[in-house]
Amino acid sequence: MSEIDLTAAWSYETALVPSLFAPWAKRAVEVAKPLYGEVVLDLACGTGIGSRLMSSMVGATGKIISVDNDPSMIIVGKHIYSKIIDNDRAEAEWFDSGAESFSLEPNSIDLCTILQGPQFLSDAKLALKNVLFALQPSGRLVATAWARIEENKGHYAIATSLEKLGFQPALKPFSLGENDKLKDLLVSSGFSVENFTTEQRNIQFASVQEFVSGVAAGAPATRHAISQLDENSYEHFFEFVEDALSPYSNSKGIELPTMAHIVLATPAA
Repeated sequence: MSEIDLTAAWSYETALVPSLFAPWAKRAVEVAKPLYGEVVLDLACGTGIGSRLMSSMVGATGKIISVDNDPSMIIVGKHIYSKIIDNDRAEAEWFDSGAESFSLEPNSIDLCTILQGPQFLSDAKLALKNVLFALQPSGRLVATAWARIEENKGHYAIATSLEKLGFQPALKPFSLGENDKLKDLLVSSGFSVENFTTEQRNIQFASVQEFVSGVAAGAPATRHAISQLDENSYEHFFEFVEDALSPYSNSKGIELPTMAHIVLATPAA
């Protein structure tokens, strides 16, 4: 069996998690309010920023089950989690699995988080019904998904720049961007939406180059879109992106507005 290439997963963790994903994960965890001793399913966990944030909250008597369909993300996430120095660190289990094929015993989890992940599920309704089956009757689900791409200025600049050169941008990360789509998905899967907000956060990068290179190396969907470019096309692409993002420059680099939906849902009665 050949070794799994961890380059993209490490790039995702080092270039994108601190600036782009961690702030939104922290906000989602605030909404989820994990409690000491709870069992949490962190679905589409990536390299595990949500799992790490929730670890001390559920503590040594709790458990976090981290699941992602990318084995490289699971390997990196498990490695980072193992380095946490905390006597009260939650027990963690890591699974390389699609959400649709991953199932748990009924009434076995208190909380499910799907952070910037619902839009990537190949069969979202099936995955959510699996979650519903595993949730305690008093359990809850917290999901986040990017709002419309036009409201996420960095990715919008990348998408429009690719289109100018005749290349297909990555739009799947923003496929639940319209306000009702995520809400309707949860309701049709058997959940009751308790709270739904759309929030904006500004994300700082040291430069346009840092942002673009981070996305090109680590973002699962967008890196494949950018990989379509040859050297000459990439130069033009970068010029377009740099020009589009010039309004967001500051003394520290660039500050990019991002917008996402955050939803808290419970099993419908």
